[in-house]
Amino acid sequence: MSPARILDDLRRRPDRRAPPPGSRSGVAALTGGMSFVALILSGLKEAWGADPDLALFDRGDITYKDFAHGSFELVTKEAVPRHVIVDDPGQTVVLERHGSSVGLTQVANTASRMEDLQSQQQDVLANYSKEHGPPGSSTPPGETGDHSPQPINLIEPDGPSLQHALSPLVIPASFIPDAPLIHSPPTLTLGAGVVEVDTFRFDEFSASSGSFSATSFSSGSAPTFGIAGGIDGPFTIAGASFDVEKPGSFGVLYVNSHTGAYTYVPNNDAINALKAPTTDNFTITASDGFASADQTFSIHINGADDASVIAGATAGSVAAVPMTVAETFASHDAPAAPAASGTLTDTDVDDPANTFTAVSTPHASDHGYGTFTMTTDGHWTYTLDDANPAVLALKACDTATDTFTVTTIGGTPQTITVTIQGADDPSVVSGDTHGCVVEAGGVHNSDHGVPVAVGVLTATDVDGPPDDFEAVPCPERSDHGYGSFTMTDDGHWTYVLDNGNCAVQALNVGDSLSDSFTVKTADGTAQLVTVTIEGSNDAATICGQACGRVIEPSNPCAPPPSACGTLTDKDVDNPDDTFTATTCPQASEHGYGSFTMTAGGVWTYTLDPTNPAVEALRPCDTLIDCFTVTTIDGTPKVVTVAIQGADDPHDQSFHFKEDAAPLAPASAAAAPPDPVPPAAQAEPPAPHPTEPGSDLWHLAGQFDGAVHGGLPLPAPHHDIIV
Repeated sequence: MSPARILDDLRRRPDRRAPPPGSRSGVAALTGGMSFVALILSGLKEAWGADPDLALFDRGDITYKDFAHGSFELVTKEAVPRHVIVDDPGQTVVLERHGSSVGLTQVANTASRMEDLQSQQQDVLANYSKEHGPPGSSTPPGETGDHSPQPINLIEPDGPSLQHALSPLVIPASFIPDAPLIHSPPTLTLGAGVVEVDTFRFDEFSASSGSFSATSFSSGSAPTFGIAGGIDGPFTIAGASFDVEKPGSFGVLYVNSHTGAYTYVPNNDAINALKAPTTDNFTITASDGFASADQTFSIHINGADDASVIAGATAGSVAAVPMTVAETFASHDAPAAPAASGTLTDTDVDDPANTFTAVSTPHASDHGYGTFTMTTDGHWTYTLDDANPAVLALKACDTATDTFTVTTIGGTPQTITVTIQGADDPSVVSGDTHGCVVEAGGVHNSDHGVPVAVGVLTATDVDGPPDDFEAVPCPERSDHGYGSFTMTDDGHWTYVLDNGNCAVQALNVGDSLSDSFTVKTADGTAQLVTVTIEGSNDAATICGQACGRVIEPSNPCAPPPSACGTLTDKDVDNPDDTFTATTCPQASEHGYGSFTMTAGGVWTYTLDPTNPAVEALRPCDTLIDCFTVTTIDGTPKVVTVAIQGADDPHDQSFHFKEDAAPLAPASAAAAPPDPVPPAAQAEPPAPHPTEPGSDLWHLAGQFDGAVHGGLPLPAPHHDIIV
């Protein structure tokens, strides 16, 4: 029978008491564990010739390997195997499973226990036979001769005898050792385990220290401490010395094997990466040289989902667009709305880095001044709503703040702050944007015209009070300088024409000029006001010869006397020295003569000698006559002419009739005289004194026959009758 079969038959009863003599219990199950007794197994070693390097059996918990001289090794099946040497007949080694690890306890056998074990040893050895049977794996002790493999038969306690059962194997008394000294394992006390608390941020964990204690009742020396699977030092942590370390899943445990002092150094990255509670377990051992004990030391870690560490562009700015600009593009290709953008990054021990929750559809910001989107790789975009009343109400010097929140894939929030720079939305201005004035005219602007224009403007403003204008209290020059203007803060403007301006004075009737000036609302919106200037005729300034003198002629047959002169003029709204021409003689105002006028300003006055008033003038008398001429613009100028009287000659006219009766005296009103002969009528003779101062007159004429007539003479002369 194989050793494995033998070991499998050695079962402990459920009451966990030592089995009665005759039972096979060298290796027994104990609440999921196994007990090994060196006394029984060392006796079995004599029953088979085992290879010292051969594992005799293999269970789910341990592997058994036999050594020489009655000792054997137990190897646990753990991540880090433990090797337990069983060589003390006075101890029972108990192995128990604890989760994925195996707990090991060495229990000292009592005196009664030793008697039972020795009895069991005899029972086991008695079951082996030298007879032929199934081949065994060893040679019973004390036998010589045939050294070929011999069968080993196990006699069941209550079963029938085997047909080829061997006679009981007699073990010499010398084979059974004396009862060994019983050693109890140390009492190990670990104390409360360390607790590490992970929070929602990236935590920095500090090392935690403490001390293990152990008490030995079997040895006078203090137990030594260790860590299952530990690494020998030395190590120095924070000035403390340790000689054993064991890296765990979330930190490293250091132990001083002599004092039991320990320090646990957490792994920050590993703990922060946790999202749920867990433990970091270590197996602590204590040994006094005769027996050892071990316990599990647990580090409790309250894992939590750590917040991401976010960096990058967490703020932005955007400038509002003035309303009129937005309206300009309303029906055309409008430009993109004002926007701000940025990129965030994040590091997260629990989640992939630089990974955010996407917001693909625009979401309203916290204050509603705009919308935002977010990509998974951290790129955010904020778009301003220019139509928002609060945005429209911002002036150029005003700002507003809007915010929105994005999150990493792990849920860590980040607030983005956007500063909105206001813009002055122009006011809408209406009212009197046009005025009219009239130039002063006449002589020296005696006709004042209409020099002042007034009007009222109104304004509406989405980001300011209504009807609010920049006042212009002191007159300011207009755009073209034809006048000046003032403005009140409630929209009343006044334009005053400068009649002294040369361009204004140059206006004639029917002419006009346009002037303008600009006023502004309180927010700077400009409004142009235009003014039409209507011209007036400015009188010309006339200089030159405006008077003349003529002398009444003494000879009626002489040409009429005349006077002439030249006028000049200056005219701001017409060409200089330009007059209205009078080419046909026009009667003077008193009718004593007539006048003409050239466009160049030359006038001529011609006396009418036949005018009775003129004829009545004596040498010492004068008459005043006048006439009016005008410049091209109608400015009148009166020209005055003095008429000097003269002696008129006597009436020297007479009539003669050839071959007729004598004429009656001049005073006689007789019948009309006969017709004057054609010759005499054609050229009436002109009597003239024969000598100056003489009363003798000479009559020249040609007559063919007798002549009769009368010649009136100036007083005191007498008429001469011929």
